[in-house]
Amino acid sequence: MKECDEFCWTHGCNQTEDCPVRVAKYKPTMYAADPLPSASWRARVNSLAYWMFLGVMGLFWLAFIALLVHLGVT
Repeated sequence: MKECDEFCWTHGCNQTEDCPVRVAKYKPTMYAADPLPSASWRARVNSLAYWMFLGVMGLFWLAFIALLVHLGVT
C-alpha cells in the first residue's frame, strides 16, 4: 500500500483499486548474456607458439648435427 501511495503521489494518479503498482505483476526476465568476443587472437598466438617451438627444436637439431659433423661421427 505504501508503494501505491508513493507512486500516486509522484505520478499524480488517484486510482485506488487499479493502482499500477498493485495491479502490475513483477516478472523477472533473464536476458541472454552478451556473446564473448571472438577469440581468433588466441588461435593465432597458439599457432605462433607452435611454429616457434618447431623453429627452436629445428635449431637444436641443426646444432646437434653440426656437433656430430665437428666431432667426425658419421
